[in-house]
Amino acid sequence: MTGQLRYDQLNTSCDGIPTAVAHSAQCAANDSVDPNVQFYETAQFITGIILYPIIIVIGLTGNTLTMIVLSHNKMLTSTNVFLTALSVSDIIKLLNDTLYFLVSILLRRHPLAGNRMLGCMYPFSHYVFNESVCVSAWLTVSVAVERYISVCHATKARVVCTIHRARIISALVFVSMSLVAVPSAFRYKGVRHRDVATNATTFSIELSALGRNRRFMTVYTWIQNLFRSIIPLFVLIVLNALIIQALRQERISGKRMSARNRITLMLIVVILVFIICIFPDAIMSTVFGFGYVDESSLVKGIREFTDVLLSLNSAVNFMIYCFCSRSFRTTSREIFCQRFVNSRQLYHSVRSKVSTYKETPQADIQMTYNGHIRYAEAERLDLVAMTAEDALLVSNGHQMAAYSDQQLAEYTDQQLSAYTGPQTYL
Repeated sequence: MTGQLRYDQLNTSCDGIPTAVAHSAQCAANDSVDPNVQFYETAQFITGIILYPIIIVIGLTGNTLTMIVLSHNKMLTSTNVFLTALSVSDIIKLLNDTLYFLVSILLRRHPLAGNRMLGCMYPFSHYVFNESVCVSAWLTVSVAVERYISVCHATKARVVCTIHRARIISALVFVSMSLVAVPSAFRYKGVRHRDVATNATTFSIELSALGRNRRFMTVYTWIQNLFRSIIPLFVLIVLNALIIQALRQERISGKRMSARNRITLMLIVVILVFIICIFPDAIMSTVFGFGYVDESSLVKGIREFTDVLLSLNSAVNFMIYCFCSRSFRTTSREIFCQRFVNSRQLYHSVRSKVSTYKETPQADIQMTYNGHIRYAEAERLDLVAMTAEDALLVSNGHQMAAYSDQQLAEYTDQQLSAYTGPQTYL
């Protein structure tokens, strides 16, 4: 895997980098048996060392920003509840891929450390991989079902598509898919080996007693494939076709595109990207019956790229939202840009007031102080019975008190400079 840490990396390495349990003679033997070893290892290098860091950085950043934006009060809708949960699942998937990247680096730089890390974490990582992919698949299905109801059964949407119901469904998806993936956590085990000659401890990943139960694993693998790819793909293709047909009919009838339909188009793009990214993995797992272990190097090399597509699917949604959703872009600017704009405005306002204050004579400053006192006295007058003289006093008090802002501005400028420095807002 790449998304899922493959333990076969522990056994051979034919790119000239020694591992804890490999020898060059084994590499030569493998090359003679399987001519695609070089392709497999090149695929590992391209995906594990080059592509994964880029996808991980973009994906973790984008999904974190997505969660912040969609959690904003003005963005709180049932659809966005599903999309927020999808971002959480994608982050889990990408963090798991980060571990794969670290292991790939260690296996090339410090083979013993990489071997130890892979041996300890692989069973857990294998579970997280399957759990996160299943959760993402069914959250995407949930979004598609909601859009179908909203577009094709609009009268029921207000009752059915609620925020509370979306939260419950999202929680159920996480819990149920986590349970479905549990057997994968016990499929493999790390076995410790002690090399007497070198006094080094190495690990290998072996099938557990559950993993060696062929009848159980055959049934479970099909159940997992059904929940992870087959059923979600079928449902998404059907619902997408129905939604697109409904939108086309509205367009033919001359109706203008509503905000609801613009959101629907954005989600159609999300669903199509999901279908494209998961389809190769589904074909490999179901049609050809290829797994991750005991396959030829050609199949393993292809698996590297199908797993990259799964990670890519977890990383691109933020860009889709930014490109397709005006409200998402607007809210993003309000959250991430408005604070900086306000800070600049505050700084320049304070600087302007300070400049005015520096040009104010001392006598005017004294008048400002007196103005505050007179204004405070005027505010205590009974405004209903205010005389002309009192009104003049209030007016003078307002005018004089305005000058006191200059004193406050200078103090604010000093405090602002001491705290952050004026250059922060330039």
